[in-house]
Amino acid sequence: MSSCSTSTTGAAGTAATTYQDGGTAITAIHPDVIRTHILNRLDGPTLASTTCASTQLNSLCTDDEIWRDICNSTWPSTAHPRVLDAISSFPSGHRSFYSDSFPTLHHHGLCHRHNCKKSQQQRLLETTELISAVDIYYAGKLVYSKVLETETLSGWFLSSPLRINLLDLKEVVSAPVMFEGEEGMCMELLEEHLTVSWILIDPAHKRAVNVASSKAVEIRRHWLTEEIQLRYSTVMAAADGELVQCGVEVCGGGKEGGELQLNEVTMQVEDMEGKILTGLESLVILLEAMEGQRRKSDIKVEKESHGRSARTSDYSWVRAFGSPYLYILSVSLCAAGKSVFGGDRVFGFVVVEGLDLVLGLLWFMVEADEGGIDYSIDMEALVIHNSGSVG
Repeated sequence: MSSCSTSTTGAAGTAATTYQDGGTAITAIHPDVIRTHILNRLDGPTLASTTCASTQLNSLCTDDEIWRDICNSTWPSTAHPRVLDAISSFPSGHRSFYSDSFPTLHHHGLCHRHNCKKSQQQRLLETTELISAVDIYYAGKLVYSKVLETETLSGWFLSSPLRINLLDLKEVVSAPVMFEGEEGMCMELLEEHLTVSWILIDPAHKRAVNVASSKAVEIRRHWLTEEIQLRYSTVMAAADGELVQCGVEVCGGGKEGGELQLNEVTMQVEDMEGKILTGLESLVILLEAMEGQRRKSDIKVEKESHGRSARTSDYSWVRAFGSPYLYILSVSLCAAGKSVFGGDRVFGFVVVEGLDLVLGLLWFMVEADEGGIDYSIDMEALVIHNSGSVG
């Protein structure tokens, strides 16, 4: 074991620690050298751990410029002026923002100290908008980045099912992977390499939360369109203790052998039956989530949580991804009915999509039995909140 000694040199009496093997303590290195040649090479978790090493390192590691560079490299959307302005009001600037956004939510650790009705109402009134900072990566390379603003005070927002649509009408995003048939590697590659970060920021309360899981917790092909659907969700508890899913759904397709085209990226909060919650219900849950505990990202845990909360009905796998083509197809299916499939069960969709319009979903199941035809209808109205992108 090396021993050390301390010597005092110079007029100012600067202390330097030297070791028998010739090493020098880090306190002898000029702070600018540490900052520009060491600390700026660390990632966020390592930099956070370094703050505990010494008083000097703690002081250097809390430099907002270092944390700003880490945030910008991790999430390019955070370099947007609107996001920078919001982060500047956080207690410790970019360090606080990173602490809120990098870990995943721990659904057992949500904080409900604001459940008092008066306190909750006050927080809701103070929150006038939510900022979405969204980044999509494939194999570590940025594919798409965007910032959205969503107002939260109007009756339209509070009473309608909340579904924030990232992409504009007819906008598509090319992903660097070939769209292949059922037997291709496309789905496996997407599950492994396509990642999404959707950070919601509350400027009024200076908090943020990343609602997307670190990787897709579910991937499937749409039964009719054969488009690929990926789900990045986080399970959390509402104030009444019931579990809800908050997350991002990504949908894409294309021509066989061509690049995959992402045509829909949405964020919503759902109950365990798949019902999309209203803006008011979603906002209450999201504000609580921002105050809740965080944990290190673990995709296995995230998939297990999603699996336990998945719906178990025999048609739970059917999800509507708004496509104008489904309207004509579904009408044909409805008219043809049982004769088209020659089976006992027919599923149909009526999906009407448009800017600032109601996306109406009519989902029905026709089941034949000995006594005749039993019609089971489940109708759900979905409203798209077309949040204005900040460009």
